[in-house]
Amino acid sequence: MKKVKATAAILAVLMAGGICAPTAYTGVSVEAAEVMAAPEFIYHTAKTKTSITLTWGKVSGADAYGIYKYDASKKKFVLYKAVKGTSCTVKGLTAGKAYSFKVCALKKSGGKYYAGKKSEMYRTRTAFNFKPGDTVSCDMFSITVPAGCAYAAETEKDSISLYDKEAHATEYGGWAFDLALYESPADYYGMMDKKIGEIRTDSTVYDVVAAYPSEIQYDYQKYPDLMPRSYDMLYSGADDIFKTVKAKEGTFVYGGATGDELYGDVLTKYKKALSENWDSNKLEENDMSAAYYQIYSSDKCDMTERIGYAFRDVNNDGTPELLIGDITEDESVIFDIYTTVDRKPAHVASGWYRNRYYVYEYGICNEYSESAFASGFRIYDLMHNTTEFTPSVDFRYDGEKDEAQPYFIAYSDGEYEQVSEEDFEQRKSNFGDKLHIDFTPFSSVK
Repeated sequence: MKKVKATAAILAVLMAGGICAPTAYTGVSVEAAEVMAAPEFIYHTAKTKTSITLTWGKVSGADAYGIYKYDASKKKFVLYKAVKGTSCTVKGLTAGKAYSFKVCALKKSGGKYYAGKKSEMYRTRTAFNFKPGDTVSCDMFSITVPAGCAYAAETEKDSISLYDKEAHATEYGGWAFDLALYESPADYYGMMDKKIGEIRTDSTVYDVVAAYPSEIQYDYQKYPDLMPRSYDMLYSGADDIFKTVKAKEGTFVYGGATGDELYGDVLTKYKKALSENWDSNKLEENDMSAAYYQIYSSDKCDMTERIGYAFRDVNNDGTPELLIGDITEDESVIFDIYTTVDRKPAHVASGWYRNRYYVYEYGICNEYSESAFASGFRIYDLMHNTTEFTPSVDFRYDGEKDEAQPYFIAYSDGEYEQVSEEDFEQRKSNFGDKLHIDFTPFSSVK
């Protein structure tokens, strides 16, 4: 086994990432064992002009992960940071510049960290500094495209489609996005359609909705590692373009209605219920979780300080949902979920301590417990403009069926498949981690 001495810089990075206490690395080496598999499915989940957030799949047995960034001056990948989770935000980058990364799993043993195999290279580019260029118009609104961008445009009465000029002339299409107006939210479907704002006239509100391609729209053989610069300026720089929308009639509001505007009456009702400590029956009659009365009965606390709310777009359709939960819970347990249907608030689901909800990176999770031997969690998708939960996967622990191997998985067909514990945990990891929700206490509601 080849040993690689940990330099002071590497030790500092590992300690800064929360991997160990400073004393744990005094005189200790890090060994490149390459006994663990390389992380897969590396991609960026967010990027700004100065940062890129990377995420990757879990590696069985990993205690941490090392993120390596290519250093052009040294002509090699250099450790940027070590983290415990499966995501990392790389900061201090330059706008519009391409960067290359690799990730490896780390295993702790006897006070040392052993590095597994490095992943395949992942290459991406930070967001561009937006410089206004041409104006493209349809009958109802206009947008401004970035200066220096080679583009093609198609327009209809209430929509604009933008393409990369080079790719548009080929079989790949070059489509970057459509931007269209919809008078009713029921007229678009979510998924690859996302609301980015509203145009408000004296008589009508239009949702301004972006639609994105689901397939690669440029020559990926000619550009295998990084999309063409002009296409990237349109596709990845879309948010900057959306902010330039100008309505021919009325006012454009980027982002649309805020959570406070959408759910103001609901928040007022909850503050009243929590202030007056409504009992379980009254809470349930008003589509509220009975957990609030259970908490009050147990702790006799100020419930407007104990329970809070947050706005989060959990189904990625551009309109925030309302999440209500326990501020004191470290795992951000959610007891009530609201969404909007035709721009009006609608109750989706209520939970309690043995049947609670969480937000994961890729879905809404319902954790349930039926007995000491049977429990699990279901991953759901919330459909756009409805209160409908669509089941994705049910991960079930059932010791009553099989005490020795109690792991079962069912997909949308409802038929359970018995799997190993390792397979169970690996498939569960595909949905990412529970997300922390910053609840605002109801005492702040005016």
